[in-house]
Amino acid sequence: GKVSLKRVEEAIKVGESWSEMLKNDVDAEEEAIRIYMRQLEEVKDDSVKRLLDRIINDEMRHKSEFEELLRGLKEEKGKEKPAGKEVELLNELLQKEYKLVLDHLYHFFHSRTWEEKDTSLDIAIESMFHMGLLGEEIGKRGGFPNLSLPRTLHTKGYSPEELLRDISEEERAKNLYGEKVREVRDEELKKLFSWIEKHEEYHAGRLSELLGRMKRFTVGGLDEGGHKDT
Repeated sequence: GKVSLKRVEEAIKVGESWSEMLKNDVDAEEEAIRIYMRQLEEVKDDSVKRLLDRIINDEMRHKSEFEELLRGLKEEKGKEKPAGKEVELLNELLQKEYKLVLDHLYHFFHSRTWEEKDTSLDIAIESMFHMGLLGEEIGKRGGFPNLSLPRTLHTKGYSPEELLRDISEEERAKNLYGEKVREVRDEELKKLFSWIEKHEEYHAGRLSELLGRMKRFTVGGLDEGGHKDT
């Protein structure tokens, strides 16, 4: 099937204070548990039931952890005023990383070779790590991360054309971080952006290598259906 990465936007709640955010986290975990419990009752496949049972156990642990944090939370004294331009810049980059996460996760779901899956999952995880670091910097400045769903163009698995598009996306991301390194004055942000810039360069190179191997594999050996006999 075709994996859907759509979200229910109204279910994503951030909050204006630590206590409100943690309360929303508890509520979200409770809702997830309810959904998985209902699915557990409806699903007949034993392997899926075992998976759902394990996930429910994880969600219960998450709920307990958020409840413990909420109980121990001392009300914050005042709020930091968001640093407008820096928060805006960081959110621009966070949205870029979010798009890369979704694009490469989609490839991972639909790719058919171990090499394609390994490449796409590694890049998705590293992009998610970038996203987390950018979100932390936003929080430090009193802002809130923009977690609205970015526009993406998904296709099933990799093709030479899709790989070329992904390479261009990674190169644009690299160039964007390079521009921001020159623009910002904050030394910590300069270091972070430079570090991520090198990652984006590595991602583009890794995808280029995959494209090169794909082309060597397909030259002269494709039938009309696009498959090579082995």
